[in-house]
Amino acid sequence: MTTTTPYSTESPKSLGVSERCLLCERVALFLTEDPPNVADSAFKQQRLPAWQPILTAGTVLPTFFVIGVAFIPIGIGMLWFSDNVKELKVDYTDCKGLDGSTCADVVQDAEGGQTECFCNLEFDLEEDWEVIFMHLI
Repeated sequence: MTTTTPYSTESPKSLGVSERCLLCERVALFLTEDPPNVADSAFKQQRLPAWQPILTAGTVLPTFFVIGVAFIPIGIGMLWFSDNVKELKVDYTDCKGLDGSTCADVVQDAEGGQTECFCNLEFDLEEDWEVIFMHLI
């Protein structure tokens, strides 16, 4: 039988009975030793107590209603701001281009090529608007 050291690269199955026991002792000793430079605090060892709430109808329903009441002013504010949005729709389908034809006809007559059509369309705002955003569809 060959003698091996505890630091042998052979697998434990190929070792003899006494050598396997020696390997087991080394592993057990390694596992019981304190690792160097590790602070033994509850935070680093993850032993802090955790908060585990008990959810009952007496705690969930009031919380639900308080959060709901807190969001009512937010909903009222959003509704008020959305109602104050001013909108003006101007149809520019039949707008005459610079050459006198409508842009709809120019686009329809174009056979897959890129055709530009410039159109001037005037409109009046009946009241003053603070902010104007243009959106063409």
